[in-house]
Amino acid sequence: MENHLDLRTIARTVDAYLAYLADFWSTYSLRSPVELVVGISDVSKVIRATTLIGASQGGVVHPPDVTVTKVSISEEVLPWELTRAHVRHGFVRRFIERLSYAFDLQYNGELFTVGPLFVRGGAATGLLLGQD
Repeated sequence: MENHLDLRTIARTVDAYLAYLADFWSTYSLRSPVELVVGISDVSKVIRATTLIGASQGGVVHPPDVTVTKVSISEEVLPWELTRAHVRHGFVRRFIERLSYAFDLQYNGELFTVGPLFVRGGAATGLLLGQD
């Protein structure tokens, strides 16, 4: 069975996790800076998923001439900053850019310009942003 990673799914998962952390930390009124570390280890096992018409455009593939074993990013933030979408999205974009460099993928920064919309607190609106 092939392992498949989709950049959009990874970005949305990391964003949701960071939003959860912000909510969790606000419950305990955490005010001191925290270090966020997000990464994927053992990336040598990641391969591009194939479909009936060829390779999936959303997947990532480990280039044969690259020996990357781990892709990660770390940053120090104040817990309340994670309640702000642009702070989370900036962190997620930097991580996805690092993934795309490691796997020689095209990345145009489109991860948060399409898909479902959510209100403050994470509730789904039922609205979707579409691509032109």
